[in-house]
Amino acid sequence: MNNKKKEKTAKKKVTPSQTHNVVHPESFNPLYNMDIFSIIANVSADAITIFDMNFNIVYVSPSNVTLRGYSLDELKKQKLEQILTPDSLKKALEVFKEELENEKSKNVDPNRSRILELEHYRKGGSTIWLETQVSFIRDTKNKPIGILVISRDITKRKAIEDQLFLFKYLVENSSYAIGMSTPEGKHYYQNKAFDELFGDIGTDPPRTLYVDRKIGKEVFNTIMAGSSWNGQVKMYDKNKNVIDVLLRANAIKDKDGNIIGLVGIHEDITTIKLMEKILKENEEKFKAIFESTTDAVFIMKDDICIDCNPATLTMFNCTREDIIGKSAHQFHPVLQPDGEKSKPLALQYIKKAKAGIPQHFEWQHIKTDGTPFYTEVSLNKLVISKEVFLLAIVRDITHRKEIENRLKKSEEWYRALFDTSPDVIVIYDFKGNIFAA
Repeated sequence: MNNKKKEKTAKKKVTPSQTHNVVHPESFNPLYNMDIFSIIANVSADAITIFDMNFNIVYVSPSNVTLRGYSLDELKKQKLEQILTPDSLKKALEVFKEELENEKSKNVDPNRSRILELEHYRKGGSTIWLETQVSFIRDTKNKPIGILVISRDITKRKAIEDQLFLFKYLVENSSYAIGMSTPEGKHYYQNKAFDELFGDIGTDPPRTLYVDRKIGKEVFNTIMAGSSWNGQVKMYDKNKNVIDVLLRANAIKDKDGNIIGLVGIHEDITTIKLMEKILKENEEKFKAIFESTTDAVFIMKDDICIDCNPATLTMFNCTREDIIGKSAHQFHPVLQPDGEKSKPLALQYIKKAKAGIPQHFEWQHIKTDGTPFYTEVSLNKLVISKEVFLLAIVRDITHRKEIENRLKKSEEWYRALFDTSPDVIVIYDFKGNIFAA
């Protein structure tokens, strides 16, 4: 009978407050027998764990098995370092230390709790992120006698948060100026690049940002209707200078197709536009020189001709079809006049020119009908859109070589006559000095 009375007395001491943050048993051991608490904990989707003040596990709810993969018996035997990863363990112990210090304050709230995001080990070596609400279990004198931990799986949420963080980082540190507006067109966000390029533009971009407000309204009306707008526009930079901008503007939609925001990606192309203008002017100048010079000018990729001027066709007595896309070696004789093979020697000149060493040399070419002629060649490296080409300028020096050969033969003939003549021959310069005798 006495035992039955004791059991009834023990049951009467269990109150609903014991299922919340603050529990008031006379000692810690009765927590093992809290029937109401056990019923709630066993059916709860949240994982509930109770530790004593030395971090020994007193109770583990079945939901922990689902979350972490261990059996209840395995879970009950685990130490804190087997439950939490090193970083999370350090964080949890720091919070525990802080809360023990807070207990020394007279004004501390006994019903307080802390919410932590902690990484837990799962069976098999993987980990899981749990959001844990941690609070003290207290005796009748409000003294902490245990720790109540209520956890829920936030792994998916953490993955989404990580993706959002990465997205935010990429947007914030993008070299493109990115601005966002509400579905109604009210500007509310701009990244660092936007700040640097445009400064503070207020909430009405068509009025403050666009040089032509009509175009600004057209852009916003288009994307507010759910379409995209891409093109070049003139805008004001932060110093109110007019700049050229490549704009890509779109509506941001949710999975149901509802517009939830507007985004504009801006690229300052003022310098590019200026360079295009300069290049176009230079291209026109180069084209005029290219087409009017009497020297043969052609552009090569390695030893393949990819373009040439009209003088090239005249010099080599060929059509564009004979030379474009063909190897330059077809216009070389097998041997040069000094007996060297043309192809290996030509490849040496090409290799040096590609390395950035200008080449200048005399060369014998042949026309399409096989007629040889002498040339003076200038070969230089040419970089177009980061691709290496060769610029060859070829001058026909056949006439000059013929004169040089005639002079050489005349000199040899007169030298022979001078050396074999029986007469005394003395040659004076204009100052009366003997030049030859």
